[in-house]
Amino acid sequence: MFKHIKLTTIRWLLALLMLSTCAIVIVSALAMKQNISLIDVTWKQLQTDLSEKARAESALRTAIGFGGMIHEFKNYILRQQPERMAATQSRIHVARAVLRQYGDLVLSEAELVALEDIEMVLSHYDTALLQAERMISNGMTIAEIDTRIRVDDSPALRGLQTLRAEVSQTLNADEPLSKARISADLRASLGYGAMIHEFKNYILRHDVAQVKKIERYIQQALEDVKLFHTFDTSNAERLALADIETVLFSYRNNLKRVSILIAQGNNGKQIDQRVQVDDKPALRGLSILDRENMRHVQRSSDALSEALDKISNTLKFSPVMITITLILATMFIMWLIQHHIMVPILQLTKNMVALADNDLSIALDDHYQDNELGNMARTVVVFRDNMTDRAKTESQLARTNSEMNERITTIHKLREEAHEQTHKALGLAEGLAAARESAEQAMARAEQDELRVRSIINAVRDAIITINSHGIVESINP
Repeated sequence: MFKHIKLTTIRWLLALLMLSTCAIVIVSALAMKQNISLIDVTWKQLQTDLSEKARAESALRTAIGFGGMIHEFKNYILRQQPERMAATQSRIHVARAVLRQYGDLVLSEAELVALEDIEMVLSHYDTALLQAERMISNGMTIAEIDTRIRVDDSPALRGLQTLRAEVSQTLNADEPLSKARISADLRASLGYGAMIHEFKNYILRHDVAQVKKIERYIQQALEDVKLFHTFDTSNAERLALADIETVLFSYRNNLKRVSILIAQGNNGKQIDQRVQVDDKPALRGLSILDRENMRHVQRSSDALSEALDKISNTLKFSPVMITITLILATMFIMWLIQHHIMVPILQLTKNMVALADNDLSIALDDHYQDNELGNMARTVVVFRDNMTDRAKTESQLARTNSEMNERITTIHKLREEAHEQTHKALGLAEGLAAARESAEQAMARAEQDELRVRSIINAVRDAIITINSHGIVESINP
């Protein structure tokens, strides 16, 4: 598989292995970071939702606020129904039970004073409730009853503000706003000292100054509903919020009708009968929100446990996975480098050293690889072949040179012999020239002698005949 692997490919493989290892580390770190972030957010929400003071304060507002003590008390004054009295007494008992639970917590001096003020106001309402019962039995009017049993709510309202401030201090500034806190704020806007309290007082006392307060509390409650919608809400929560909004719009619309009825001279009982609002949808909606908040707390707790399990598993398996990956990557890298880089390079080095020593008998087996080392091996093969060809050429050149030297030696010898022959030829030529000259002189003398003899022969009177050996006459004188 890795027979023809290139060095660049090995480089990328090494980089990929390192990146894979880094990716495992990063993914593990991100997973842990994400789970830790989830734990942080969930834990902060749980701290907010599970804060004993926050829950006690919300429960207290539920007991004395919208649908609670003040709501039932004012309805009892307006409608004079015995069941309203029983409901009011029940809500006061619940409020006192919440105060006792609150008192068992670690409280500041201001919180202790606040609880005492709220308890005092609850006692006043308990007394006022009995007085109202007697006054109703005596046939007194609603206005008379409200005037005589009027309770100063300022200590309890101040106490609730103190408790809210102390609860806010127990929560960190960076803790996210939770549904539980919005529900508590919504109850605060609807309940004691707020919308329903002021609305009932407006019907009883016809104080126009209370209209703006009621409108402000209704608007604040609607904003709380709108803020609740920004969260991931369930279908039940959305229906509950819709019911609360419907009731709030009803109170807003009836507020204008109350002003008209007051202007027409109607008394509190008449006005209440004509502007009665069915509070059950809103009360049911608030109960649903509380129930969903408890479910949310349970889900958050489960998510927290799951995130902790994930972190535990990540911490358990991540080092093992990283260690195994690093060991396998290291072994693979060492094997790859050893068998596909170091061994071929060492063999090439050995071959090149042998070539440097003019050992042309080396065997090169890696030149068929299709990679950089194969290119180097092929280069060494070409170098070896070139050296072999050069050696052959040099040997042939040496033989040619030897033959040439022999020929040159022969030529020198021949040249010397030629010089000698030339000298001899020159000497012979000189001798021939002298002989020729002698011959020519001899011929000339012979010719002269022949002429002289012929003249003599021709001059004599005797006949002179010359005959050769064959008896042929060669000459005869005249």
